[in-house]
Amino acid sequence: MPDFIKVDALDVITRLGGMRTEDARFLAAYIATFTAKDVERAEKAKMIDVFDRPTSWTLNSLWVKTASKDEAEPTAVVYFREGGGTPA
Repeated sequence: MPDFIKVDALDVITRLGGMRTEDARFLAAYIATFTAKDVERAEKAKMIDVFDRPTSWTLNSLWVKTASKDEAEPTAVVYFREGGGTPA
């Protein structure tokens, strides 16, 4: 079962800064994307520690779906790519 990190950044940003909703949405999307990219970097570093000589294909199997300010709840997701290459 996948683990999820959920933070209502939009609500926090709006309350703290008193900024416009549009600006808060942009900032929430930016924060979500930045956090997802940080998670991706940490996961790649962990794969290097855990696996014996991981290939570039393995390390590049992670990707980030960036958040958009146009979403109701700006969400960024870190995925493992599936498929591709020649099957064993």
